[in-house]
Amino acid sequence: MLTEVVANALRHGEPPVTVVVTWLAGTARVVVRSAGPPFRWRGRPARPTEDGGWGLVFVDAMADRWGINTSPHQNEVWLELDH
Repeated sequence: MLTEVVANALRHGEPPVTVVVTWLAGTARVVVRSAGPPFRWRGRPARPTEDGGWGLVFVDAMADRWGINTSPHQNEVWLELDH
């Protein structure tokens, strides 16, 4: 999941890209931030045969919690995995 979110930030965002991983009370939390205009996830691609757009579908299926925070010049994708 980490490599997918970082790859998305590098592919669709702008530098700088930062990654913060923390471990708190049995939960691993990953936050990936990148510069760029606000991002909005559109959900599953319309066709299963599409080559792109599946990364966050996998994050949605595997993470215990995750989300996207945006501002006019920065995007943040975070995910949490419980121990």
